[in-house]
Amino acid sequence: ACQSGGFSPAHGILLCANEVRDRGHLEDTLAHEMVHAWDHLRWQVDWFAQGPSKNLPS
Repeated sequence: ACQSGGFSPAHGILLCANEVRDRGHLEDTLAHEMVHAWDHLRWQVDWFAQGPSKNLPS
């Protein structure tokens, strides 16, 4: 599957203009990646941890 965006602690939110279908898709992708950015900043999520301990509690 194609990926329209991502979050990297080193680079922040990344968007791929070639994969964004329309404005709604862009807004959904940006909102989704903002959640990851918030998790990183607020909860100090270790994105490189191995195993289930890397997941936030639900």
